[in-house]
Amino acid sequence: MVDILSQTEIDELIRAIHSGEVNEETLKDQETSKVKVYDFRKPNKFSKEQTSTFQVIYGNYARSLGTFLSINLRSTFHVSLASIEQVIFEEFIHSLLDPSLSIIFSMSPLEGTAILELAPEIVFIMLERLMGGKGRRPIQEFKALTQIERALIENLSQEILDLSSEAWENITAFRPKFECIETNPQFVQVVSPTETVLLVSMDVRVDDFGGTIQYILPYIALEPILGNFSTKYWFEKTSRVLSANFQDRIQDQMKSVKMPMRVILGDSFITIRELLDLQVGDVVLLNRKSGDNLDVMVGCSQKFYASPGLCNDQIAVKIVGVKEEESSAGSGANDS
Repeated sequence: MVDILSQTEIDELIRAIHSGEVNEETLKDQETSKVKVYDFRKPNKFSKEQTSTFQVIYGNYARSLGTFLSINLRSTFHVSLASIEQVIFEEFIHSLLDPSLSIIFSMSPLEGTAILELAPEIVFIMLERLMGGKGRRPIQEFKALTQIERALIENLSQEILDLSSEAWENITAFRPKFECIETNPQFVQVVSPTETVLLVSMDVRVDDFGGTIQYILPYIALEPILGNFSTKYWFEKTSRVLSANFQDRIQDQMKSVKMPMRVILGDSFITIRELLDLQVGDVVLLNRKSGDNLDVMVGCSQKFYASPGLCNDQIAVKIVGVKEEESSAGSGANDS
């Protein structure tokens, strides 16, 4: 839509031209600067809103991944989201080193496959930690993986992929599954070379060394659920999940809370001298008869009545009643 100037703006523009503050060349430069270059070979298929949602998803995922690697590899891993951009798949392939380490995985329930690309220096630090080493020296050159190393990387990669399911839970029931490992970039062909993919890059730091972990997600696989990546859907889904599970989660957490419980046999008042003179076998009189119920205290409040007894030769009490809560209205009437 063409901008229409108001009469006041037109008068100000004419005044600026006459005074020399603005000339025709400046206006032409400003007009030219509004033109934006668009490469039709690299169409922007992901909107800014969808890209922002991916940033939230993989920002949360990066923090979870750092915690997971630190716990399981017994070393401090710092993982942070570096960038999210859409590129042509051919460009990504050309950016890979030969050899490299690419994990091909399926994207159930989505169709097609995607790539988890691990920097070799990070991979061999992980392998050394898994096999009991310190994992503090970078590799001098990429060496072929042994069968044992491939098995270790396959298991670790599946755990890393499983972790992403939690980050995707507000979007879809994402269940990635390890398919194979490729070290030759020319064999990494999950989509056509001209297809648009989303490139998610994360920086990984361990001690003084670093590398990258990258996800390559094809647009053609994500297209059926791209509507779920809107901010409105994200927050509505989050609110529904929270409201549906909030009460159950609170109840489950409350069930595991430990509360102190004690039974009061009775009260007695004695002097300090009587206390000092107590001997084994002395009898202390309580203000309660043998057949009276005992008070059961939960925390600082009385909640139950109980009768004393034995259970499996151990002293025990049996709950025989629940103390009724006094209403504020009733207590006010009694006070009056």
